[in-house]
Amino acid sequence: MPVAETQTAVSALAKLRKTHGNIGGLGAPAKTPGRYRTGVLAFDVATGGGFPRNRFTLLWGKESSGKTNFALLAIAAQQQSDPHLTPVIIDVEGTVTQEWAEALGVDWERVIYIRVSTAEEAMDVACQMVAAEDVGIVLLDSIAAMTTNQEVEADYDAQSPGTHGRTMGKFIRLAGKALKDAVREGGESTLICVNQVRHKIGVMHGSPETLPGGMGQQFAASLSIRVYGKNVMDAQYHDKLPVWKEITIKIKKNKIPVCEEETKVRMALLPAGQFRPGQSNDWPVAKRHMEELGLMVKAKSGVEYLGTPFPTQKAMWEWLNEDPARMADLTQRIVAERVPKFEKAARTPVSKKKARKKAAKKAKEKTDADAE
Repeated sequence: MPVAETQTAVSALAKLRKTHGNIGGLGAPAKTPGRYRTGVLAFDVATGGGFPRNRFTLLWGKESSGKTNFALLAIAAQQQSDPHLTPVIIDVEGTVTQEWAEALGVDWERVIYIRVSTAEEAMDVACQMVAAEDVGIVLLDSIAAMTTNQEVEADYDAQSPGTHGRTMGKFIRLAGKALKDAVREGGESTLICVNQVRHKIGVMHGSPETLPGGMGQQFAASLSIRVYGKNVMDAQYHDKLPVWKEITIKIKKNKIPVCEEETKVRMALLPAGQFRPGQSNDWPVAKRHMEELGLMVKAKSGVEYLGTPFPTQKAMWEWLNEDPARMADLTQRIVAERVPKFEKAARTPVSKKKARKKAAKKAKEKTDADAE
């Protein structure tokens, strides 16, 4: 039990609540946020369960690395796990297509799709949608394509240094406020922003890579994920186009618990045997975790998963994949064991009686000083 608030703190909180509403108090909970899964086991385990709810996530990398694919997969998974929430796609680039989204499992009829022309429009839409209580994932694709009104109205040869960064800085602050307001109202929205790597000119030392929109996005992000992608040909399925994309995911920053700093995914881009676009072979990852954590053990006539017998590992894996809820449960079990555990730091105990006496003494001293 927390120590009782002092009379001074109580009166100050009472005044603040009258002005600002229920903003918290002594011992108010600050819980770790829930997650939105993508359905890609390696990604979900590495990130500690998926994209965090009520937070800002930055998904960035070079062109054609798989950034938008992960966001669309998360939307598809959210529609299954949280059908009462509506996902929103803010298409700044104008490149998101219904056909590809549906190929990844998105129910397009249940998506709010908005195409904007300027950065200011994108900012307004994103903040309004994030604050809505029945909205889930809000995807902004992408920051690099956002053009400010000042840039649109200026001549082609006019220079406007810093305009994009200042606009993005304001957007991040407003979006952060909208997310906090959503938490206060019981909302579960989250903001996923996609960005693209650019290169500085004339850099001789250090990395020339930079992100459009300034540094504010990196500071504000609760989860910053760098995505590297490489196309892979497979003549068995197509001899002219890449069939797979080998993706490396690196977590560059996290203000939430994660399980791994880096992981790899081999994602299908075209139908390839049993895999449809967006799917990956999660079995090697799942097998390693299940064996190490004792979730899958050998039995006399096959294997057992949490006490349920199966004739083969293949039969068990097919059973898990039949129901998204089973895969979600497996992901949660793996994350619960892999995520770092923290114990409370040792503290010198203070009796409630002593704390009350100390608070009363300070209050009396303050009263005497005011009287003088």
